[in-house]
Amino acid sequence: MLPHARAPLGAVLIVAALVAAGCGSSSSGKDDKTSTSPAAAQTTTTPPAVAPAAQTGRRPTKAAYVRQADKVCREARDVSHSANAVVQKAFAANDLNKAAEAIDNYTPLFARHVDELKALRQPAGGGELLSGLIKVMDGQVQALRDEATALRQQDDATLQQIGKAQQTELQFAEELGKQYGFRVCGRA
Repeated sequence: MLPHARAPLGAVLIVAALVAAGCGSSSSGKDDKTSTSPAAAQTTTTPPAVAPAAQTGRRPTKAAYVRQADKVCREARDVSHSANAVVQKAFAANDLNKAAEAIDNYTPLFARHVDELKALRQPAGGGELLSGLIKVMDGQVQALRDEATALRQQDDATLQQIGKAQQTELQFAEELGKQYGFRVCGRA
C-alpha cells in the first residue's frame, strides 16, 4: 500500500483533473450545491449519448456561448465536488481501492458534461482557444481513468507523473479560459 502521505496527493490529483478539465470554479460558493449524489454516481454506468450540435442555423454570440458553456461547467463542478467528497473519505480510511472506485464511478458523469460542452454550437471565431480547451478536457478524462488504475496498482511514480501533468494542464486551461472570457470553464 502507498504510504499514508501519498493519499493527499491522490486527493489533489482528482481535484486537479476535474478542475483542469475546463470546469473549475472561481465562484463565491453560493452556487456550490452538489446535485449529483454518490449513490447516483454508483448506479450510473453509461452516460446518455449527447447529440452533436446542430450545424445549421445561426451561430450563438460569444456571450451566449459563454453562458451556455459556463452552465455546463458548473454542473461538471458539482460532479467534481461530489467525487472529491467520496475520494477524501476513501483516503481518510486509507482505502486506495475505494478511492479508485469513486473515480471510476464519477468519471462517466464528468465525461458526459465534457461531451455536452463539445456538442454546443460554437460562435464564429476563437476556435483555436476552444479546441485547445476541449483537448485539455478530453485529456483530463483519460487522466482520471489512468489515476484510478495507478491507485489500484499502488503506483506512486505514475501518480506523481499524473499530478505533474495535471498541474501543467490546470495552468493551460486557466489561461485558455481567461483568454476566451469564461467565468467558470477552465477557471480554477
